[in-house]
Amino acid sequence: MLQIDLSGKNALVTGASGELGRVIAMTLAECGADVALHYYGHREQAERTALMKVKEL
Repeated sequence: MLQIDLSGKNALVTGASGELGRVIAMTLAECGADVALHYYGHREQAERTALMKVKEL
């Protein structure tokens, strides 16, 4: 895990329905950022990514 404090920061992750986008979104969230997800064409996968972090909180 990164040792960066992103509390109070916002991040937009494009391609959030894919494997790499999911890992990036999760890492940013773990560092404290508020993360917005963007996807094209794979809504279910993007929703799963969003729910992964919500469930952890």
